[in-house]
Amino acid sequence: MLPSVYWVQVSAEFQCRACGHASPLNYLDLDGSVCCARCGLDQAFAQSSWREALEHAHAVADLAGSAEGRHPSAWLSIASENPFKAVTSASHHQSGFAVERGMQVPQSMVITATLAEPKCEACGVALAFQRIGPEVRSSCPRCSQMRGYRLPPNAQSFAPGLVGVMTAEHRSDQPITRVADDRDKPGAIALTCPSCGGGLQVAQGERVVTCDYCHKSSRIPEKTLFRLGGANVQPEPWWLAFDGPSKTRRLLERDPALPADLGGVNSDIQAVQSPKKKRLTPLDLALVVMLPLLCLLVAGALDYFVLQELGITIPL
Repeated sequence: MLPSVYWVQVSAEFQCRACGHASPLNYLDLDGSVCCARCGLDQAFAQSSWREALEHAHAVADLAGSAEGRHPSAWLSIASENPFKAVTSASHHQSGFAVERGMQVPQSMVITATLAEPKCEACGVALAFQRIGPEVRSSCPRCSQMRGYRLPPNAQSFAPGLVGVMTAEHRSDQPITRVADDRDKPGAIALTCPSCGGGLQVAQGERVVTCDYCHKSSRIPEKTLFRLGGANVQPEPWWLAFDGPSKTRRLLERDPALPADLGGVNSDIQAVQSPKKKRLTPLDLALVVMLPLLCLLVAGALDYFVLQELGITIPL
């Protein structure tokens, strides 16, 4: 596991504007549009929705499950204000509209973040990770299965602390199948191998297909699955990796460089009181009082012995 990097499991969905049903968001779809897995409509999606969702995931990963969270301050306590201290999973619901690119875009995203470490799909063992720039590579210590995952180029503009993503759509060690409209069958698509160009035969619900000619495997893009009839209408768990304290923690600790109001960061978190200084324990109080006295006694004793050795007598 990478030092200082921690993971959180997420699942997300949004309400389609055409069919009204909930549709899964199983990867970081940050290009400003999403495709409904039920009706296939490709629709505008507010980028601010992703910013709020990623901050929520970062906050849960940083603060959930303990009073002070992963990055406790030596002088300030957030135990009484930490909204996630008693939970290991929390959901964030969005509603309303956001104005982006001169248009009103609905916000209807629901994301659930849960403290969980990624595990090998084959043997269930916790994975080890290596970070190389925007890419994270996983390896299983038991079966030695290795995979690579790459963040979208603009991911850190949405969440500066985001350093890794783990879901099938972001695999970097597997090429993407080539997709083209079938001229002989209007509305149908043809998949070809990205290695040799040979036609691919895809079974129902299959996401990774192996070429019959060159035997190379490739991945079917998420937005293509609906056209193949294999899209999953239920949200699937995937993982995000963060590094460093969350923005919510810094707000709770009242970083003067950030606004004092939490309302713009996460509507699920109410405004909190100023953080309290940590209470000193009896041992801390004893050290505060006794340590200076002990130092004075030691210094006085040393001075006395030095003067004795020099034969100097101090009159009383």
